[in-house]
Amino acid sequence: MLRLAVFILLASWLSPDVSAQTIHPRFLSNGEQIVFYNRTGESASVEIIDLESGERSVLLADAGYYGNPGYIADCEDIILAGSTDGMRGSWELYRLGTDASLTALTETPEREMHPSSDSDGRRIAFVRFIDTGAHLFLLDISTNVETQLTEGVAQHFHPKFSADGEWLYFDRTLEENTGIYRIRLSDGDVQPVIVMDGVDERATSPSLSPDGVSLAYSRRDNVGNHLVIHNLETGHEDVPVTNLGGVGGPHWSPDGNRLVFHRQVESGYQIEMLDVRNGEIEVLVAAPVGSDD
Repeated sequence: MLRLAVFILLASWLSPDVSAQTIHPRFLSNGEQIVFYNRTGESASVEIIDLESGERSVLLADAGYYGNPGYIADCEDIILAGSTDGMRGSWELYRLGTDASLTALTETPEREMHPSSDSDGRRIAFVRFIDTGAHLFLLDISTNVETQLTEGVAQHFHPKFSADGEWLYFDRTLEENTGIYRIRLSDGDVQPVIVMDGVDERATSPSLSPDGVSLAYSRRDNVGNHLVIHNLETGHEDVPVTNLGGVGGPHWSPDGNRLVFHRQVESGYQIEMLDVRNGEIEVLVAAPVGSDD
């Protein structure tokens, strides 16, 4: 009976109200603000929190569903993916202006996700679901020209540029195996970075530090879910966060001293920040309470 009670408790903790989500944080270019997606019940918004004052401002609020908001490097506009028709609508890439204007950058029958801008604000990497799976594309913002980077039956997600714009880091799933890979944009050369061999292991959501030395990513194994910092020069790994529920979406500050990420807690998902210099973790935005609670 005790074992059954523990199982029920864990199951309820690991199944939070999906209507309560505060996820996908990313630093803005000034390093002092974070943009994120917030959903409570039927209300959805893209918001910014100021790290010094703690004040939150709403950039976009409607009945749509938006993911992975992030700044476009050469301006204050935000790039995001989502649907104005809710989670199950047609997902496109959008540009959210400082005047709250929402401009579609893609209009296709396929679903687009996980956009990320390079440091020059010229290119956007994103994922498009096509017949053979989920593949990486580049979009030139000035010309609107698209380039497909991957093909085949593997699933590719969460692309992030290196600071110099030479590489694109991403996670790939092929059958039961996942791993972190990178592709050199000049010639399309794909190289493995971290490969998980276990059937129950997953490595996702890579984010390369500004100095190109540390790779933060999310790892899942039979112990739980972890935020991992992998040193690309030595292979050493630090695991500052281990959680029964999900840990995801790590993103480095411009100075490389902090990481923001979302963590699953009992009431939903919340946004936290890790100071990599001393290991201290701060809750920036607590998990919202769902409308049914």
